[in-house]
Amino acid sequence: MQLKIREFNENDIDKIYNVELLSFGIGAYTYDMIIEMLHDKNSITIVIDNGNIIGYATAIRLNNYSMDIESIAVIPEFQGHGYGKILLNELERRMKSLGYMYSVLEVRSKNYKAIALYKNNGYKPVEYIKNYYEIDDSNGKDALRMIKSLH
Repeated sequence: MQLKIREFNENDIDKIYNVELLSFGIGAYTYDMIIEMLHDKNSITIVIDNGNIIGYATAIRLNNYSMDIESIAVIPEFQGHGYGKILLNELERRMKSLGYMYSVLEVRSKNYKAIALYKNNGYKPVEYIKNYYEIDDSNGKDALRMIKSLH
């Protein structure tokens, strides 16, 4: 099956939630949080689909200049193959096409693989936030806020 990157549709919600759970375990967004995020009128959500949804990414408008990447997730068996980078690049392309100048994100401070991905794609750490996440997991409760200029 050919790999497609596309906007999510209503039929994808349960599959997106499954990707979230498989990717983040106890630190995953709840089903209600996923619904709220996907239906935010100022959000962009894309999926990678190979017949099944293997990953997704969502960004929500912060202000007239910036969008915040809420989640990038790829199911574990497909991690390490560049799909996270594909999602990140496509999300940034869509943000830029809508006129946004900055992409902002928060990542768990011990999620070294994700931090490396973001740094390798031009994100700069701008703030360390203690106890940002409610639920502690193996990557900690603290967050690193990162930003990238899209222009």
